[in-house]
Amino acid sequence: MKDRQYIGFIGIIVSVVGWFVLSADHFPMVYRIFAPQYGHALSALEKMQEKNHILKREDMGFSEVAQIIEILMDRDFVPKIVRIRTLAAGQGSIKGREGMELVDYTRLEVYFADSETEIWEVGGLERAVKKRYLTLDVFLWGSVIVGVGMVLMILSVLMKEEDRQKTH
Repeated sequence: MKDRQYIGFIGIIVSVVGWFVLSADHFPMVYRIFAPQYGHALSALEKMQEKNHILKREDMGFSEVAQIIEILMDRDFVPKIVRIRTLAAGQGSIKGREGMELVDYTRLEVYFADSETEIWEVGGLERAVKKRYLTLDVFLWGSVIVGVGMVLMILSVLMKEEDRQKTH
Protein backbone atom coordinates (compact mmCIF):
# COMPACT_ATOMS: atom_id res chain seq x y z
CA MET A 1 0.00 0.00 0.00
CA LYS A 2 1.05 3.53 -0.58
CA ASP A 3 1.48 6.20 2.08
CA ARG A 4 -1.70 7.96 1.06
CA GLN A 5 -3.69 4.75 1.45
CA TYR A 6 -2.25 4.21 4.93
CA ILE A 7 -3.15 7.76 5.94
CA GLY A 8 -6.67 7.38 4.53
CA PHE A 9 -7.15 4.07 6.34
CA ILE A 10 -5.91 5.55 9.63
CA GLY A 11 -8.28 8.50 9.08
CA ILE A 12 -11.23 6.12 8.72
CA ILE A 13 -10.28 4.27 11.91
CA VAL A 14 -9.83 7.51 13.87
CA SER A 15 -13.22 8.79 12.63
CA VAL A 16 -14.95 5.57 13.68
CA VAL A 17 -13.38 5.84 17.16
CA GLY A 18 -14.61 9.45 17.34
CA TRP A 19 -18.10 8.33 16.37
CA PHE A 20 -18.08 5.77 19.20
CA VAL A 21 -17.04 8.50 21.65
CA LEU A 22 -19.81 10.79 20.37
CA SER A 23 -22.29 7.92 20.81
CA ALA A 24 -21.07 7.03 24.32
CA ASP A 25 -24.61 6.95 25.73
CA HIS A 26 -25.30 3.96 23.47
CA PHE A 27 -21.94 2.29 24.09
CA PRO A 28 -21.23 2.11 27.86
CA MET A 29 -17.80 0.62 27.14
CA VAL A 30 -16.69 4.13 26.09
CA TYR A 31 -17.38 5.41 29.61
CA ARG A 32 -15.53 2.46 31.10
CA ILE A 33 -12.47 3.46 29.10
CA PHE A 34 -12.55 7.27 29.37
CA ALA A 35 -14.40 7.77 32.69
CA PRO A 36 -14.23 4.48 34.64
CA GLN A 37 -15.80 5.79 37.87
CA TYR A 38 -18.76 7.14 35.91
CA GLY A 39 -19.11 3.81 34.07
CA HIS A 40 -19.06 1.88 37.36
CA ALA A 41 -21.63 4.21 38.93
CA LEU A 42 -23.93 3.90 35.89
CA SER A 43 -23.71 0.13 36.09
CA ALA A 44 -24.70 0.22 39.77
CA LEU A 45 -27.55 2.68 39.13
CA GLU A 46 -28.92 0.45 36.39
CA LYS A 47 -29.07 -2.50 38.80
CA MET A 48 -30.61 -0.27 41.48
CA GLN A 49 -33.68 0.27 39.29
CA GLU A 50 -34.88 -3.17 40.42
CA LYS A 51 -36.94 -3.19 43.60
CA ASN A 52 -35.16 -4.86 46.54
CA HIS A 53 -31.78 -4.84 44.80
CA ILE A 54 -29.00 -4.78 47.39
CA LEU A 55 -25.78 -2.98 46.53
CA LYS A 56 -22.90 -4.21 48.70
CA ARG A 57 -19.38 -2.87 49.29
CA GLU A 58 -17.79 -5.41 46.96
CA ASP A 59 -20.14 -4.55 44.07
CA MET A 60 -18.89 -2.47 41.17
CA GLY A 61 -20.05 1.13 41.58
CA PHE A 62 -20.85 0.85 45.29
CA SER A 63 -18.19 3.31 46.43
CA GLU A 64 -19.25 5.88 43.81
CA VAL A 65 -22.96 5.65 44.68
CA ALA A 66 -22.25 5.64 48.43
CA GLN A 67 -20.11 8.74 48.05
CA ILE A 68 -22.92 10.56 46.20
CA ILE A 69 -25.41 9.58 48.91
CA GLU A 70 -23.02 10.83 51.60
CA ILE A 71 -22.73 14.16 49.76
CA LEU A 72 -26.51 14.40 49.40
CA MET A 73 -26.98 13.68 53.13
CA ASP A 74 -25.08 16.93 53.77
CA ARG A 75 -24.04 16.06 57.32
CA ASP A 76 -20.94 16.92 59.30
CA PHE A 77 -20.45 13.27 60.15
CA VAL A 78 -21.79 10.54 57.92
CA PRO A 79 -21.45 6.99 59.25
CA LYS A 80 -19.83 4.49 56.90
CA ILE A 81 -22.35 3.06 54.44
CA VAL A 82 -22.08 -0.73 54.16
CA ARG A 83 -25.13 -1.63 52.07
CA ILE A 84 -27.83 0.07 50.02
CA ARG A 85 -31.18 -1.54 49.22
CA THR A 86 -33.60 -0.15 46.64
CA LEU A 87 -37.15 0.10 47.94
CA ALA A 88 -38.60 1.86 44.88
CA ALA A 89 -37.39 3.65 41.77
CA GLY A 90 -39.12 5.70 39.13
CA GLN A 91 -39.71 9.20 37.84
CA GLY A 92 -41.58 12.10 39.32
CA SER A 93 -41.90 15.80 38.77
CA ILE A 94 -40.45 18.52 40.97
CA LYS A 95 -40.58 22.28 40.78
CA GLY A 96 -37.26 23.51 39.41
CA ARG A 97 -35.83 26.84 38.28
CA GLU A 98 -37.63 26.66 34.97
CA GLY A 99 -40.92 25.21 36.18
CA MET A 100 -41.82 21.56 36.60
CA GLU A 101 -39.03 19.11 35.79
CA LEU A 102 -39.14 15.35 35.37
CA VAL A 103 -36.55 13.76 37.64
CA ASP A 104 -35.65 10.20 38.53
CA TYR A 105 -36.08 9.26 42.16
CA THR A 106 -34.95 6.30 44.17
CA ARG A 107 -36.19 5.30 47.62
CA LEU A 108 -33.30 3.65 49.41
CA GLU A 109 -32.72 1.81 52.63
CA VAL A 110 -29.20 2.77 53.65
CA TYR A 111 -27.35 0.49 56.08
CA PHE A 112 -24.52 1.96 58.15
CA ALA A 113 -21.68 0.22 59.97
CA ASP A 114 -22.26 1.83 63.39
CA SER A 115 -25.69 3.39 63.12
CA GLU A 116 -29.32 2.59 62.51
CA THR A 117 -30.67 1.97 59.03
CA GLU A 118 -32.23 5.01 57.37
CA ILE A 119 -34.67 5.37 54.51
CA TRP A 120 -33.86 8.06 51.98
CA GLU A 121 -35.73 9.24 48.93
CA VAL A 122 -33.16 10.61 46.53
CA GLY A 123 -34.09 12.61 43.45
CA GLY A 124 -31.70 13.11 40.55
CA LEU A 125 -29.19 10.47 41.61
CA GLU A 126 -28.12 9.83 38.02
CA ARG A 127 -27.67 13.56 37.41
CA ALA A 128 -25.56 13.84 40.60
CA VAL A 129 -23.41 10.90 39.47
CA LYS A 130 -22.92 12.50 36.06
CA LYS A 131 -21.95 15.85 37.59
CA ARG A 132 -19.48 14.23 39.99
CA TYR A 133 -17.81 11.58 37.82
CA LEU A 134 -18.17 12.60 34.18
CA THR A 135 -15.44 15.21 34.18
CA LEU A 136 -14.54 15.15 30.50
CA ASP A 137 -16.63 16.73 27.76
CA VAL A 138 -17.52 13.67 25.68
CA PHE A 139 -19.06 15.71 22.87
CA LEU A 140 -15.98 17.93 22.55
CA TRP A 141 -13.51 15.06 22.53
CA GLY A 142 -15.62 12.96 20.16
CA SER A 143 -15.85 15.91 17.77
CA VAL A 144 -12.10 16.52 17.93
CA ILE A 145 -11.35 12.84 17.21
CA VAL A 146 -13.79 12.75 14.27
CA GLY A 147 -12.26 16.00 12.97
CA VAL A 148 -8.73 14.58 13.10
CA GLY A 149 -9.94 11.49 11.21
CA MET A 150 -11.55 13.68 8.55
CA VAL A 151 -8.39 15.76 8.15
CA LEU A 152 -6.35 12.58 7.66
CA MET A 153 -8.82 11.31 5.04
CA ILE A 154 -8.76 14.64 3.18
CA LEU A 155 -4.95 14.68 3.29
CA SER A 156 -4.85 11.20 1.80
CA VAL A 157 -7.02 12.35 -1.10
CA LEU A 158 -4.97 15.49 -1.71
CA MET A 159 -1.56 13.80 -1.59
CA LYS A 160 0.10 13.44 -4.94
CA GLU A 161 0.63 9.97 -6.24
CA GLU A 162 4.18 9.11 -7.06
CA ASP A 163 4.76 8.44 -10.70
CA ARG A 164 4.67 4.73 -11.31
CA GLN A 165 6.94 4.94 -14.22
CA LYS A 166 9.97 7.05 -14.12
CA THR A 167 11.51 8.08 -17.32
CA HIS A 168 13.31 5.20 -18.82
